[in-house]
Amino acid sequence: MLLLALGCSPVVTGRVESAGKPVAGAVLSVVTGEPCDAVTDSTGAFRTRCASGARTVRVTHPGHLEQIVSWEVSGPDGSGSRRTRPR
Repeated sequence: MLLLALGCSPVVTGRVESAGKPVAGAVLSVVTGEPCDAVTDSTGAFRTRCASGARTVRVTHPGHLEQIVSWEVSGPDGSGSRRTRPR
């Protein structure tokens, strides 16, 4: 798993699924906002550190439609809201 954005930033975790099954190797790339990119592991899970604030993230994987996700990261545990906008 690729982890970027070192320091005391909140940890953000999640999972990428398609039809209820994990998507291994999905790439989460920040489009707008401070970088905190990640790649999912064999269970579709990812973990990265992100500074608090809003960002737009592109989720890609060969054979799947690209998804655009809006994150608002807040709190020391990386809690916050997430909204998905399919593209």
